[in-house]
Amino acid sequence: METSGKIFSREALANASREDLIEEIYKLNVVLDINQLFSSDLNPDIVKNIVLLEAGRLTDAEYASIFLVTDAGDLEFAATTDPDRQQLEAIRIPMGKGIAGYVAQSGEIVNTANIQKDTRFYRAVDELTGKVTRSYLCIPLRARDRIIGTIQVINKKTGGHFAHADERILLTFAGQAAIAIETAILHEKAAEQERLAKENVRMSAELDVARRIQMSLLPSAPTLRGLEIAATMVPADEVGGDYYDVIETDAGQWLLIGDVSGHGVESGLIMMMTQTSIKSLVHKNQDANPASILSSVNRVLRENINRLGADRYMTISAIRINEDKLAYAGKHQDLLIYRSSTDLIESLPTSGTWLGIADDIGEALVDEEIEFSSGDMLVLFTDGITEATNAQDEMFGPARLIQLVRDHRKSSPQAVVDQIIHAVRDFAKKPDDDYTLLVMRKL
Repeated sequence: METSGKIFSREALANASREDLIEEIYKLNVVLDINQLFSSDLNPDIVKNIVLLEAGRLTDAEYASIFLVTDAGDLEFAATTDPDRQQLEAIRIPMGKGIAGYVAQSGEIVNTANIQKDTRFYRAVDELTGKVTRSYLCIPLRARDRIIGTIQVINKKTGGHFAHADERILLTFAGQAAIAIETAILHEKAAEQERLAKENVRMSAELDVARRIQMSLLPSAPTLRGLEIAATMVPADEVGGDYYDVIETDAGQWLLIGDVSGHGVESGLIMMMTQTSIKSLVHKNQDANPASILSSVNRVLRENINRLGADRYMTISAIRINEDKLAYAGKHQDLLIYRSSTDLIESLPTSGTWLGIADDIGEALVDEEIEFSSGDMLVLFTDGITEATNAQDEMFGPARLIQLVRDHRKSSPQAVVDQIIHAVRDFAKKPDDDYTLLVMRKL
C-alpha cells in the first residue's frame, strides 16, 4: 500500500470508524498541546527529539527520524530515535534521491507497507544498522511555504502499514513541528550572533588596550646625542609584531628593528618580550656587542615561545653606534645607507639567523662594522613595506623604496619617513602586514 495526495478528504473521513475518529481527535488535541511547548525558546536538538518521540508515539512506530535540507541543497540526518544514531549521523542524501529526497523535492507523502520493494529506498540506513525497514511513512516538513526537510516514521509496531489516520495526524503534527524546528534553529543562530557580537566588542576593547600598551612602549620621539631620528610602526591588526627601539646608555647608543612572524596578539606579545629583554640586557651589559646581546635574547625568547606553545620566529637587526662606526648583527632586511660624501645609496645585506628557531644561535651570529660619517643617513625597515601589494598583486619592492630615499636624501629623517609611509599607503591602500620604518642621520 502506498498513498499520496489528499488525506483529509470527505471520503477518507467517512470511511474511518467511530473509534478511529475519537482516537484521532484525542491525538489532535495532543498536537495542539505540543504546539504550546514548541513556542518556547528550546534548543533545536531538544525540539527535534521531542518531535520524534511524539511522532513515534502518535503513529505507534518503532522509530522516527528527521532529515533537514542543508545549505548545499542535500539532506542530512538531523535526528532519530534509533539507538544506533551515531552510525547514521554521516548520511547525506542528494535532493530527489531516495524516498526522503523524493518527498523533500516533490512535497508528496509516501506511505508504503513494504519499502523493500520500492526502488527509491535508500538502503544505506539498513546496511549501517543491521535493521530491516518494513512499513514507512514519510511526510515533508513545511515551514512558511518552504520544505525544510522530511519526517519519517518506521515500522508500525502492530505490524502491517501506517493507516490514513496516521498520515493525517502526522501531517498535522509535521506542520507544527517544522515551524518549531526552524524557529528553534533561527533562535539559536540569533543567540549565537548576539554572543559573537558581544565577544567581538569585548575582544576589540581588549585589543585596543593591548595596542595602546604596545604603542606606548615604542619610542614616539626617539632621540640620541649627535643624531637626528624619526620612526613609526603601522600595525596591520590592532596589535602588531613589528619592533623597533632606540636605546642610549653611558657606554653607547643602540638602534634595533625586528619583525615577529605573523601578526596579531601572539606576535605582539613576543615583540614586547623581545623589547623588554633587549633593553634589560643592553643596560646591564653596556660593553656587550650586538651578536652577544641577540644570542642572550634568543635564549629567553626561545623559552617563552615554547611556554606559549607558539610557532613563531623573529628577524632582527641590532645596531650599536660607536662614534663614526656602526656595528651590527642579526638577520633582517638590508640596511640602506645614504653616503653624503659620494651622494650614493648602499644596500647592505644582513647575515646571521633568526631568533626563536633554535636554543643556541651564538655560532651563527657575527658582528659586522661599517663607517658612518657626518651627513650619512641610515634607513631601517620591515618587509611590510617592500612586500606591500596593490590591487594588481604587484609588490612595492625594494627599488621603489630606494628611489624614495634617493629622492628625499637631503630631507630630514621625519620627512623621509612621512614620504615613504605616504607612498606605501597610497600604493597598497590597506596593509596586509605590519610595517615599520626608522630613519637616522648623523649630524
